[in-house]
Amino acid sequence: MLKCEDNFFRYGSFIVFIQGGLSEEEAIMEVRKTYPIYGDLSDERNMQGEDRPLPDELHDRINQLTSELPPIYFQQYSKDYNSMNRFIRSELRMTKTEDN
Repeated sequence: MLKCEDNFFRYGSFIVFIQGGLSEEEAIMEVRKTYPIYGDLSDERNMQGEDRPLPDELHDRINQLTSELPPIYFQQYSKDYNSMNRFIRSELRMTKTEDN
């Protein structure tokens, strides 16, 4: 159910980006900057390194992390990271370090 709901929002945003004048490739990149992408960690067909899919098991933890951050934080991160997945991996490393 979560994947279905997540995909619904991703697809809706994709359509809005297209209607806003972006090409399909640009719209895909904006979706990747806006939403975490979950899936098989070893699947690097479309995304590699820090941008590759996040494990499904982290879905709830990531939702909690993103809900605790102020919106201005996301505006700043979008300048520094080319995908939400890269940003999340960075944040998870920082919170893990802070917990130790």
